[in-house]
Amino acid sequence: MNTGMFLENKKTIQLKAFTLVELLVGMLISMLVIGFSYTCYHLVSQQFVLQKNEMNLQLQFLSLKDALLRDAHRSYTWEMNSAQELTFYQNQGTVVYTSNGVQLARTAQNQTDYFELQEAQFSSYNTNATASNCKRKYLLLEFGAQEVLKIQVAQIMDYPTK
Repeated sequence: MNTGMFLENKKTIQLKAFTLVELLVGMLISMLVIGFSYTCYHLVSQQFVLQKNEMNLQLQFLSLKDALLRDAHRSYTWEMNSAQELTFYQNQGTVVYTSNGVQLARTAQNQTDYFELQEAQFSSYNTNATASNCKRKYLLLEFGAQEVLKIQVAQIMDYPTK
């Protein structure tokens, strides 16, 4: 066996390639970029959901405010049965607002509208006599401990006594 001839005829071929360390560094950098991208996406999507919920809450509140103002101005009288129920008496019928703690319902002429506003309750108060001897009656809509809507529903004249 002539091993010398075999070794002399064998040529070493050099191929250009990445080393294992270069591949690992490339994978590490790409994992960092993908992780950063996912974190940014997740934060942006959370903010989008929060903004969408806030916008829906504001839209619900504005719709409720418009309905309450319209019903208060159309009514000839109103009564508050409790902090969770308010009734407006109008020429066309009655409009009843009820709150069950989770949502507020407006019922008028066999139609019920729901507003997803939590901890809503009603209250009212009279102001003290002003310079014009006029007392004003206000209806308040509160969410929790925060007053969010004040409607002037009556104006009562106090005439000075002699």
